[in-house]
Amino acid sequence: MMYVRGNAEDYNAWARGGADGWSYNDVLPYFKKAEKYTGVVAVDDAYHGNDGPLDVTVTKTLTPIQSAILEAAKEKGHTVDHDYNGKTQFGFSRTQYTIKD
Repeated sequence: MMYVRGNAEDYNAWARGGADGWSYNDVLPYFKKAEKYTGVVAVDDAYHGNDGPLDVTVTKTLTPIQSAILEAAKEKGHTVDHDYNGKTQFGFSRTQYTIKD
């Protein structure tokens, strides 16, 4: 299954709307606690855990079309192999999954 936490601003909007405890900074520790990231793409430990029960990884190999898309994005100056569950969602990336082996 794909692993996408959602946009940080959505959480912040919920908190501003009265959902106490639902800002991104409030829920991030729970995401980190649940996650065991083992992907081949480097990620910022400030946004990822490595000893939780939920295995999170990226595809180890790319299909030819995936490679072509990432290469085209790179040629156009976009961030490639970006961690969309990290600081920002802007960029092109392999998909993160909740799979093991």
